[in-house]
Amino acid sequence: MRQHIQEIKKIAIETFVMDKDSIHGVHHWDEVHDNGVMLAQQPGVDVLVVRLFAYLHDCKREDDHQDPEHGDRSADFCSSLRMKGDLDFLTSDQFTKLWTACKLHHTGSVTEDPTVGACFDADRMELIRCGITPRVDLMNTPMGKRIAQKMNDLREFKGRTIIEEKILKLKELENARQIALGWFYKEEFTEEEYLLRIGEYKNLEPIEIVNLILKLIREM
Repeated sequence: MRQHIQEIKKIAIETFVMDKDSIHGVHHWDEVHDNGVMLAQQPGVDVLVVRLFAYLHDCKREDDHQDPEHGDRSADFCSSLRMKGDLDFLTSDQFTKLWTACKLHHTGSVTEDPTVGACFDADRMELIRCGITPRVDLMNTPMGKRIAQKMNDLREFKGRTIIEEKILKLKELENARQIALGWFYKEEFTEEEYLLRIGEYKNLEPIEIVNLILKLIREM
């Protein structure tokens, strides 16, 4: 199996037209591969398919940002490899799962197939490198869902901690509490009350909320 994986990885690198060190480059593939090996410990997951997916799913990308057709190109590339004999070691069922995972991995699709689902999850776990926490409802396997939930819990905890620390510092500033009370007409100056009062900013990151609070206070 190892030889097959290394051969496909080599082919994928050779066909990749972007910088090998880009955000969707070889390091990302390696991370997806390691995620996939871990997720393949779950029942029904074909580890060979998941490992191949890691090196093929983004190898036909042409842009790190908007490239909605890269999944189609990846699936087509799998078909061309199959026709040339480079994927002859796969059964028909294995190839179908690999092709499907490559084609749909970027669409937000969910599946009940453990192998295809593990492919999706292995890739979506890496959204964190872009500052995006994977959505639990878009994860497919039990392990993938647990990992995504823990990522979200940790992000929420860190967010609250940042807010609380910044608010305490604000309260230590001369007249900051009085300004805040006058603005909110409340007894406390908290993240929750801020979000209720300024609902349109509810999707901001915690540090962005803090910066906005500071800006508004300075302008008052």
